[in-house]
Amino acid sequence: MSKKKASYDGVQNRESTILNENSKFYISEAYKTLRTNILFSTRDSACKIYTITSAIPGEGKTTTAINIAISFAQTGKKVVIIDADLRKPKLHKYFELENKIGLSNVLSGVYEGNGNKYIQNTNVENLDLISSGHVPPNPIELLSSDNMKNVLEALKECYDFVIVDTPPINIVSDALVLANLVTGYIMVTRSNYTEYQALDVAMSNFELANIKPLGVVLNDFNKKQTRYAKGGKYKYKTYYNYYRYGN
Repeated sequence: MSKKKASYDGVQNRESTILNENSKFYISEAYKTLRTNILFSTRDSACKIYTITSAIPGEGKTTTAINIAISFAQTGKKVVIIDADLRKPKLHKYFELENKIGLSNVLSGVYEGNGNKYIQNTNVENLDLISSGHVPPNPIELLSSDNMKNVLEALKECYDFVIVDTPPINIVSDALVLANLVTGYIMVTRSNYTEYQALDVAMSNFELANIKPLGVVLNDFNKKQTRYAKGGKYKYKTYYNYYRYGN
């Protein structure tokens, strides 16, 4: 039996994990397919707001959220990604941007500037970032506030897709309070890392909140390592598998 993989620091390894012109073919194609699958899950929605979460830390949630956002931006659509992990923010580090003014400042009323100056341009065409801002003492209260609803409503007027990166739901319930504000949830797991019990607890948390996730991304999946993998024409590493929930 192979040893469980260690937690992966995506920030330090962003050059190899974040989609760019040098990304390997199978990774780029995997995210294109994931993008298509997500869109088919929510065909009737206008501006789509997707919440990305996981059961526990280290499953590749933030990296997956960024790559989903980039994949949508590559189609020419306007996309904004929000760091709603107000407890342990790091999206700004991936994009090498500042985190002086962000979501928490807006939600708490500390930011009183005109316009949307808390929205930053990234080095990815069509993709903007709202960083987390200062770490507040009451993250879940801010995310469940009317101000959060107002922020998302305003973004729907300017963007085609809004990607919200949230904390793992087995650690805190911050992500779950957005249920009435978003199009759907995408759950990220990691091959040979996420334990069944952790995933079971996460799905129970969704059920208690009356939420049915759009699907589950199995991140860092390698068919060659699976017991039932078979040889064939397409014999290459698969970056993820996507399991859709519902009809």
